[in-house]
Amino acid sequence: MLIGKKVRLRAIEREDLPNCVRWLNDREVTEFLLQHSPMSQAMEEKWFDTQLSIPPTSGKV
Repeated sequence: MLIGKKVRLRAIEREDLPNCVRWLNDREVTEFLLQHSPMSQAMEEKWFDTQLSIPPTSGKV
């Protein structure tokens, strides 16, 4: 976890996925992202599970 004066960053957890889906389906939030298609809970869970399977040394952020 990274803690700053105004923000605290931590790794995403499975319990965060419903909020992630809501944010990813909000046009205002994703205005400057390359991904604009609707995201379902199942799609987000698949993405999350894929991220867990990638070795930590692969360079993902």
